[in-house]
Amino acid sequence: MIKWKYWLTIAGWKTNSWFQSTGMSRIPLFGSIWFGFKRLTARWLSSGRGVPVLLDGEPINIHPFAIAYGIKSWEPYTTKLFKNALKPGSTVLDIGAHHGYFSLLAAQCVGKEGMVYAFEPAPKNFDILKKNAELNNFNNLISVNKAVSNNCTTVPFYFRQVTGVVGSLFPTQKSNEMTIPVECITIDSFPCRKPVDVVKMDIEGSEPLALEGMAETLAQSKNMVLFVEFNGYCLRQAGVNQETYLAQLDKAGFDCQVINEEMGCLEPIEPDLASCNLYCTKKDTTK
Repeated sequence: MIKWKYWLTIAGWKTNSWFQSTGMSRIPLFGSIWFGFKRLTARWLSSGRGVPVLLDGEPINIHPFAIAYGIKSWEPYTTKLFKNALKPGSTVLDIGAHHGYFSLLAAQCVGKEGMVYAFEPAPKNFDILKKNAELNNFNNLISVNKAVSNNCTTVPFYFRQVTGVVGSLFPTQKSNEMTIPVECITIDSFPCRKPVDVVKMDIEGSEPLALEGMAETLAQSKNMVLFVEFNGYCLRQAGVNQETYLAQLDKAGFDCQVINEEMGCLEPIEPDLASCNLYCTKKDTTK
């Protein structure tokens, strides 16, 4: 492992954080020069085998812009449950893949006989996701530059800055918000080779739409496991309340529990649920 790349990336990450905190990166000319320098440096560091890190204890290579995954534990209890749900040969959907943390974990665990489909509509995030798959020669990881919804169409994708890491199919009404057109697909229309075993979904309030567009896929597996985000603010932006979202999951045949990251346990869903991840398993219909 080329450790000097890791330490150089960490030094660059800390330097960038300092520039951001001082406001110097917002100075028009200086900010443009700094942004260009970061891009050139990242391209250099990601050449060859990329930046070596340990991803949940396993060695892997990443694009330097994905370094956050290599410097701290990322949703450790969700990660534990996610890895436990994966088996050699599993088919996995990572919807809202970002830079590919869960996609990379899944590709490692399911092996050559398995398949991971990673959906990410934001162009910059998608470029890094695709690069991360290439750096590790994961032929079982297919990156898809589309949003997942309930219709196959093209819609605006909202974010605050073109290099931002968070975006949504719904406007936030915040300052500096901009849009780009993105292509949407439904999971039911997507050609998966085998029935889906595990789904991880974090798409900033669009989860109900995506669930609507994968009704047939959800019904095909008796043992599917879902890891879905519950974000009250984003759901409200999408015009959906907590009860409607949870009822949708229940109707689809899932029992849901709250993943408590702090305590490292599963808990029942309570009224006025805070932002969290949900662990959803198929109901036992034999009872």
